[in-house]
Amino acid sequence: DPEIQIAVIVLFNQKVPGWQKSVDAALARRNLANAPNLNFAGIKPAYDGAKYGTVIKRADVVWRNLKKGYALSGEQRTFLSEFACRSALQLHLMQKPNDRGFDWCERWRSRVSKSGGSTSEVDDILDQLED
Repeated sequence: DPEIQIAVIVLFNQKVPGWQKSVDAALARRNLANAPNLNFAGIKPAYDGAKYGTVIKRADVVWRNLKKGYALSGEQRTFLSEFACRSALQLHLMQKPNDRGFDWCERWRSRVSKSGGSTSEVDDILDQLED
């Protein structure tokens, strides 16, 4: 399935109409389910589709693969942690808390803080997750 993975990532990178469905279809394949590049590509479509648990699962796959050599830019790491944190909040509000949510929000807070940005939004989410 390397050809499938490459083709889907090309669609994602070029934002070809329908790329989101291609990513989901590729991730549904057993041998591609843990592909970090596909999981990264699937973060925003899962979030937009209110599949918040899926966002966190995909973010976890990507993060685990960073230790195995999968490379993300700082901006991509911030994006990943932001959407996982926001998903954790949505799950919390739906009374379906995710035990990894706090970690993702702390990760996002750290990234924002290191870049000199305001952490007030992240702090608000963390406060809500603690309730």
